[in-house]
Amino acid sequence: MRSMLVRVSRVEELRSKGYEPYAYKWDRSNTAKELQDAYDHLASGEECKEVSVSISGRVIARRAFGKLAFLTLRDDSGTIQLYCEKESLTDDLFEQLKTFVDIGDILGASGSIKKTEKGELSVYVKYFKILTKSLLPLPDKYHGLNDVDKRYRQRYVDMIANPEVADVFRIRAKIVSEIRKTMESLGFIEVETPVLQVYHMEQLVVQKRGLSSRTTYRRAAEHRAYLEEEHRAPPGAWQWIERRNPAAAFPTDFGVLEIRDAGRRAVIGEIEGLALVKDVQELRAEVEELRADVERLRAEVEVEGKELWAEVKGIRRLSLGSKT
Repeated sequence: MRSMLVRVSRVEELRSKGYEPYAYKWDRSNTAKELQDAYDHLASGEECKEVSVSISGRVIARRAFGKLAFLTLRDDSGTIQLYCEKESLTDDLFEQLKTFVDIGDILGASGSIKKTEKGELSVYVKYFKILTKSLLPLPDKYHGLNDVDKRYRQRYVDMIANPEVADVFRIRAKIVSEIRKTMESLGFIEVETPVLQVYHMEQLVVQKRGLSSRTTYRRAAEHRAYLEEEHRAPPGAWQWIERRNPAAAFPTDFGVLEIRDAGRRAVIGEIEGLALVKDVQELRAEVEELRADVERLRAEVEVEGKELWAEVKGIRRLSLGSKT
């Protein structure tokens, strides 16, 4: 809480000095990965003075030593270091860098490209600007974000603390995009149906025989009576992609693709022949093979554990108060 109050006070102080802590515009010329790929060949200590680049991203680390400061900037593509020297910046900018820039802030920086003596490719900063002042501190660098509940509820924090999580969402988006392209090539159209219907708001009472009890559920949105009525369904083939969470056994929602085609009974065979489905089937085979390896290792560990326990059982046990 105290850290947040300090950052709020810095926002007010920046505004009092004539700086806007939430900028309206910044033109970026390159991403971090583009710079890493284009200038990785530079020798240690070499600088490309004739090249001027502009980059933006979130500050995830900072170190200041007198007239020198190093910041690590992360964008969607990766990370790059900002090399900030007092002689290359105005006094006001360097003081602003040391006083007002915190980890978590989003900065824009421009300058030349330089590789430090230690071989770290950096942007030799000639000008920078605070684009977004962060009011809340990021999770601890060393302990990270380990609270599973918080990771699910605050995905934006999870993706900052664990960048690999964002890759999962990118891969999922590509998978869904490829599925849509494939279904369109087969003549399907994607439809959306109303969710806020009286039918979906009704309670669903289920009699559980094993427990001899009655349980009340909500009617799931996938019960699409609206589309299943013959006179309302559009002609030809159609599909929908939605979210579903049918039981407590699933920790989170998952996506479902449902396909209907009244006039083409061979549609399943067509879909099974798709390269995308074949890739998924091959991936499933790899997973099953990996699962078999895990089970085999588990069996070996169990056997070794039993043998070790047989040896341990023969060890003599003494109490703390025993003299022999």
